[in-house]
Amino acid sequence: MLRGRSRGGLSSRLGGLRGGLRNSGGSSGFDPSGGDGDPISRPLRRLPVSPIYEGGGPYSRSNIVQPPKVLRDRLYDKMCDWDFHGIADFDKWMPEREWIKAMMDLIAWGFSFDRSDRKIRLRKSLPNEPRQSVVDLLSGLTVPNRVGGLPDNSEQVRGAQEEDEQSPFAVDENEDIPDNERLILDEEATLVLSVLDYVTDTSGILARKGMGKTYLAMVIAEAFLQSELEIPFVVLDPMGCWYGLLATSDGKPVDHRITIFGGERGHYPLESTSGRLVASVVVTMRPMPIILDLSAFPREEQHRFAADFVDELYLRNRSALHVFIDEADIFAPQRLDRSSKHHGRCLTALDNLIRRGRFRGIGNTLISQRPAVINKNLLSQVGSMFFMQMIAPQDLDAVSDWLHSNIQDESKEECRADLPVLGKGTAYYLRGGEKFLLRRFKVKRKASFDSSFTPKLGDKFVVPQLAELSDVDKVALDRCYLKPVPAMVEGATAEPSVLGRAPVFEGDDGGEDGGNVENEGEPVFDDEEASDGDDDRAPCEDESGVE
Repeated sequence: MLRGRSRGGLSSRLGGLRGGLRNSGGSSGFDPSGGDGDPISRPLRRLPVSPIYEGGGPYSRSNIVQPPKVLRDRLYDKMCDWDFHGIADFDKWMPEREWIKAMMDLIAWGFSFDRSDRKIRLRKSLPNEPRQSVVDLLSGLTVPNRVGGLPDNSEQVRGAQEEDEQSPFAVDENEDIPDNERLILDEEATLVLSVLDYVTDTSGILARKGMGKTYLAMVIAEAFLQSELEIPFVVLDPMGCWYGLLATSDGKPVDHRITIFGGERGHYPLESTSGRLVASVVVTMRPMPIILDLSAFPREEQHRFAADFVDELYLRNRSALHVFIDEADIFAPQRLDRSSKHHGRCLTALDNLIRRGRFRGIGNTLISQRPAVINKNLLSQVGSMFFMQMIAPQDLDAVSDWLHSNIQDESKEECRADLPVLGKGTAYYLRGGEKFLLRRFKVKRKASFDSSFTPKLGDKFVVPQLAELSDVDKVALDRCYLKPVPAMVEGATAEPSVLGRAPVFEGDDGGEDGGNVENEGEPVFDDEEASDGDDDRAPCEDESGVE
């Protein structure tokens, strides 16, 4: 009976009842009708419907019992001063980085965040302001390790901690990564990475053919699809084997939002001249993951599409985005294919994207079966690497050169010695720099269809049912791809074909030296020479000369 009534109104009536009894010597002077003969029908004061309150601070009343606060309320209480706060403050307010979930909830309730350097503040969203992405907001922030406060007399513990931080073999166990950020790549969860860090990082996957390099890359992309953070990514797929992400392991359609352009199974056709338009679609439709199937193009047309696409993507993109480049040695080899007049532009565009793409929010995963053939300038920019089985001496030497600058001698020799004998699906993960990590692991099984498998004699090929586009996505894609209009991206003021047009290099007219870097006016990748024995080979040939 008392639950729905205002506690303040009830207290005043009980006070009046006690006063009436006291004044009348025990006789009741309290009129339950409120003094006018009618039942009490005054509207009762209720708690606000919204848990986010207007004004300069959190809603509070000493005479109202507050319900338990949800995560967004707790974060709002801390940030309603509208000032900038660092990541360390967030970790003090909420354990296990629950503040990320609270930020997502506040954004859904009409709030936005401003970021200045490494600090963030809360504010109300502006009218018609696009909804923010937590991935974009937090990309590039290094979250400090969660170490409990040390007591003043814990000098030994503090000394041991400082010694671990200075040691080149200090290992970050990633125990502080919350569940919604975990990128788990093995069944035992011995290797756990942060998707927020990986999305804007530059990584590499190196292995000889058939050892599972593309499979591992699709495990990472699958984790992006399953993340509640809506991580956008795009795939340059020259082999046409990434369509498996659109089906389950038994060939049924997935529920994820993903689109394929080009190839036999594409939702939309793809032309080799549409690279710039597709880059605009990627930016416009984000965070929709997109696979670009280039398998139907000749090698020269693959170079042309990739050059235009990568160049335009770098000019247009301003938010977190990950680009998977399968068979990266096709697009960025150590020695250019002089028969392709677009190969020089392609290499220049990729070099610019990988060197400077982090400034535009773009991370990359380079996937290749020939470390000796892929351009060493690009390989030097890789911050973390996955190594799988390799046996060719030239490839092992290329791996040794990369390891030499990222790892100590003892571990380097152990890792290199294991590479020729690693089993299929087994990999080493190495991350250099301050958060050094070296780990050997077994790649976990995918939940999606294995479209990169090697068919064997007598095997029955299963044709999977791929996910279809939703009506909303189809209308949006039809508008921006089939019927493109100017200013497809916010802030664009020119036609997509004019905005950010790449310079025309000498040799683009199909001359004899159209693929030569020196003749095209592009930077010469000096000080880098292909490994011995590769001088007369095509960029993608292995030791036996067979592609």
